[in-house]
Amino acid sequence: MDEKLMSLSFSVEANKGVYALLLGSGISFSAGIPTGWGVLKELCRRIMLVEGSNEQDEIKWYQEKFGKAPLYDEVIGMLAKTSSERNGLLKEFFEPKEEDLEEGRKVPTEAHKAIAELIKQGYIKVIVTTNFDRLIEQALDELNVQYQILYHDSDIEGMKPLAHADCTVLKIHGDYRDTRFKNITDELESYSEPLTVILKRILDEYGLIVSGWSAEWDTALRDTIKSVKGRRYSWYWHSFSNEINDKAKELVSFRDANLLGLDKPAKAASSSKGLTPRQFRIF
Repeated sequence: MDEKLMSLSFSVEANKGVYALLLGSGISFSAGIPTGWGVLKELCRRIMLVEGSNEQDEIKWYQEKFGKAPLYDEVIGMLAKTSSERNGLLKEFFEPKEEDLEEGRKVPTEAHKAIAELIKQGYIKVIVTTNFDRLIEQALDELNVQYQILYHDSDIEGMKPLAHADCTVLKIHGDYRDTRFKNITDELESYSEPLTVILKRILDEYGLIVSGWSAEWDTALRDTIKSVKGRRYSWYWHSFSNEINDKAKELVSFRDANLLGLDKPAKAASSSKGLTPRQFRIF
């Protein structure tokens, strides 16, 4: 086992509940879930086709056609007028059809299931995610793990304290079932005060394990990370390749994080006795 991975495994086991996860689209992409940018591009492509254009770059076409960058609520509003229609439009990107189920797409992966097992055993209690799919929640439901899910300021204001909840899933960009999620540059430049406060608390009080997050587009999240000076526990940054972009490198350096670079997605190992951090191979 890699020395840094071994350190992480022993630290998680010795410090139950003090590490949080920060999960990005890389966690769900292998399940066939598109990134938020991918969804936006596809919606713009559909509008472009309706308008009778066959340009190669749908985002550029949209900007030239409407004189501004595409926003989710506006793009979705052009394609679906009612809340039911909007929900139906987005479901196809996140909910499996029969052929998806047959091929194991858009369902929790071994990574989601391994994370759920760690939560069930009490090793992890807090998940922060930029994803708006529900694969983590589905994996937790399969194990009958109780959790609270937060993706609106109203959820945060009425939440159970982190220390008292079995598990908290903080979806900082929202949930696909609600069209108020964020995923373009302008929408990611700042957070509301309630979201900022709880994020800063998590970043200050917990160690963090980052996986599947590029740090490329999330300006507000990067700024929030850099605003927290505490160093209570170590940070670990898992990349699905041996190279990370400059913005990620800046955060790794700022937090003095341990970089776990792999040239391919790792797998979770399990045994008849269940999953333990020493057997954990996601990070």
